[in-house]
Amino acid sequence: MELADAVAVMAEHGFTAEQRALGPWHSTGRAERRVEFRQPSPSPRRTRPAVKCSFIEGAGPTCVLVDGLRGPRSPMRASA
Repeated sequence: MELADAVAVMAEHGFTAEQRALGPWHSTGRAERRVEFRQPSPSPRRTRPAVKCSFIEGAGPTCVLVDGLRGPRSPMRASA
């Protein structure tokens, strides 16, 4: 999954993305980006991110941290 795909999927679920460049990664020179996803909050205070990701250009996500209380959830399904 590429960065743009992750941003689009999270936006579909109501999350906003904040991106920043971290510069070249290791000796490959590929760009590394950090993305934090948050749900909009009526509070003027900035909330902690629901998901933090690191992406390496051409390699996809290298690290994904999901906050268990704020992160995305899938609905529970009753077993048959």
